[in-house]
Order: sequence, then C-alpha cells, then structure tokens
Amino acid sequence: MKARFNKIKNYSNIENKRAVILGKGISLEQYTYNKEKDIVFSLNTAALCLDVIDFLVLNDIETINKFVESGNIKKVKNIILPIQLHKNETVSSILCTDVLDIICEEDITLYTYKLFTQRNKEILSNDSFDKFGFKYSRILSTLHVASQWSIMAGFKNIQVYGCSMSPEYSEVFEKNDDCGNLRSRHWYVQNYNILLNILNDSKIEYNIHSLI
Repeated sequence: MKARFNKIKNYSNIENKRAVILGKGISLEQYTYNKEKDIVFSLNTAALCLDVIDFLVLNDIETINKFVESGNIKKVKNIILPIQLHKNETVSSILCTDVLDIICEEDITLYTYKLFTQRNKEILSNDSFDKFGFKYSRILSTLHVASQWSIMAGFKNIQVYGCSMSPEYSEVFEKNDDCGNLRSRHWYVQNYNILLNILNDSKIEYNIHSLI
C-alpha cells in the first residue's frame, strides 16, 4: 500500500490506548514500551530506538530526509506534519504533497494541520487532507503539535517522556549530535509551560515524566 493522506476524524485506534509522546530529554530513558496500551508519538528522531513508530511528528523537511536516508522511514506507520513545512528553521516552499511524493512507495498515512507560518493559499483547495489550526497556534515545537493532535483525535490519557524545562538531552542523542539547535533555557521553560496549558485545558489524564 502506498503513502496516502487521511483526516484526523477518521483515526480510530484509540480505545484502551494511551498516547505516549517521546522527546529527547533524559526521562526518555525511563520509558518502557507497552505494545498493548501505547500509541507512540515520536518528536522527530526521539523514538528511533523502537522497532515501530506509530506517529512521527515533525515540522521540518530535514527530519523526513534523515528518516529516508537512514532507512528508518520503514519503521513509521503515520506522520503528522504541517501543510507547509519548514527548512533551516524557517517557512519554506515545501508542501505536504512534496513529502507524499518523497515517500510515495511507503505504507504510511499522513495527517496534516495548518502551521501559523503557512503562506501558501492555493493548496488549501485540496480536500484530501486536514487544514485546521490548533487552539495554541504559536507552535514552538513538535511537542505542542503531538499533544494537541492526540487530544483532538480523542485520546484520554497522555504520557510524556523526554520533555522538561531543562536543555538536557538523553546521552544517546548527545553522542550522535542529534540535539537540535541551541536554544536558551527560557525557551525550554516556555515550551514546557505551553504543554502544561494544553494538557490542563483538555481535562484529560496525563503525566509528564520529567527528571528536571
């Protein structure tokens, strides 16, 4: 089966499942995969240690390129991505339809949303994918995408690993120089606080497993 678009309203693998969001922070090392209960949302390359990634969550074309070039794209079942992607930390001309072309031979489902930086209006006439924006639209990171998308999809339990107010990364990502761009401590605090607002607004059950 080839890569295709789907809409969030059609996603149904939720009953008795919990959404597990994995970032690259130290508490990621605490996580143990539960095949029966967990639907894993990998923030970029955070879940590469797993054999299967239920959802790869990204904003940047560089992430797709990494997965394709390494062959790890074969692990991915679904991708959540903006309609208009970023490149080099800024909005680009690359669209979700371009990503579909890149991974066209893979058995992957793509789910889209409108990022606040989107400039392209012509593509909005395409009815094959979602065009909604999130309530917390000023997305700082894929953490805010994964949390809001999973809530909208209907998950009632969200577990977060590898995300905190500290710029500390799990050792494996430091060794592989896969820690993202340098950001201030204030950015991490803001990123974390927005996550708290998203989760508290939703009134769902959640746990942020943070060591710092």
